[in-house]
Amino acid sequence: DLNAGYINLVPRLFPNAKIVVDRFHIVQMVSTALNMVRVQVMKTVPKSSKEYRFMKREWKVFLKRFEELDAVRPTYHSSVGYYDTAVNLIAMCLDLDSDFRTAYETYQAILSAVKERDVTA
Repeated sequence: DLNAGYINLVPRLFPNAKIVVDRFHIVQMVSTALNMVRVQVMKTVPKSSKEYRFMKREWKVFLKRFEELDAVRPTYHSSVGYYDTAVNLIAMCLDLDSDFRTAYETYQAILSAVKERDVTA
């Protein structure tokens, strides 16, 4: 658990213990942060808009690695009511807010770093 209280408590109780942050908790924290930004953006657009409906119904697509998304073959998305690629729909939503775009790009960079075990990203 990455609770801030534990970070202060553990060294007092276990002076020789090393605090280790695993990949699961890193990804969990950044995906939660991305979802929080997504919800904030959703609050700024009309509920009847296709961007809102896509972000509300297909929120899991934002958590996938960008490389795993199909950018070529359109599929039907009932949330927007037409065929399109997930990449196009994500781009449409990212254009709504620069903070959302930054959060999404940071999330994707962290996913890549975790997958590649890159400590410099």
